[in-house]
Amino acid sequence: MKKIILSLLILFCSAIAFSQNMNPVKWTFSATKNATSGKYTLYAKASIEKDWHVFATDPGGDGLLIGTQVVINPKLKLNNQSEVRMERKPITKEMEGIGMVNFFENDAVFMLDFDSTKPFKLTGTITYQCCNDKMCLPPTDLPFTVEIK
Repeated sequence: MKKIILSLLILFCSAIAFSQNMNPVKWTFSATKNATSGKYTLYAKASIEKDWHVFATDPGGDGLLIGTQVVINPKLKLNNQSEVRMERKPITKEMEGIGMVNFFENDAVFMLDFDSTKPFKLTGTITYQCCNDKMCLPPTDLPFTVEIK
């Protein structure tokens, strides 16, 4: 009986260990107001674990890679919303069988500008895909909320 209970316990613990989500990217979101222009900038900052990368907005490659996208809740109807831009140029590298690929290692910052005249909660979703040299994880949709003051 002890062997059966021990076997079940080991099986249960193994199942929990393997079912945990692998998440090599941690995100933080913030917004600041430019004192000169009065525009706000949303910052989506990724901290990427060693040996992993996140694709740029234009991932390149064979068309199957998922580029990073920031989508603001359309109900908010922001004024003068810009396209998503990146704080720095991505790494561009030839990947065998895929082609030229654009990605970030270690960290990345994606930005989006908009106008606002009153405080509100900015909500949206960032979609990204991360890979290492052996595999790519499925695309992730991460909701976010930032207080605009």
